[in-house]
Amino acid sequence: MAKLTSKNLPFMILGFLVFVGLFCLLHGCKRKERFSNGSNSTSVGDGITYAVLGVGGLFILLWIGFAVFGKSP
Repeated sequence: MAKLTSKNLPFMILGFLVFVGLFCLLHGCKRKERFSNGSNSTSVGDGITYAVLGVGGLFILLWIGFAVFGKSP
């Protein structure tokens, strides 16, 4: 696993916040369209989407962290 140090921790947190912000922005746009259509889908699909993207985003961030700081997993 990644060894977090005081050097790369801020970058990891910043990257994660940017990823979450972009995802919420995109997801919010979809949600507005869904509600304007008048069909409410269950929150189970949203939960699965959040879980998959969260785990995927975490692996992407670890990979970017290794690429930037020149460390291998």
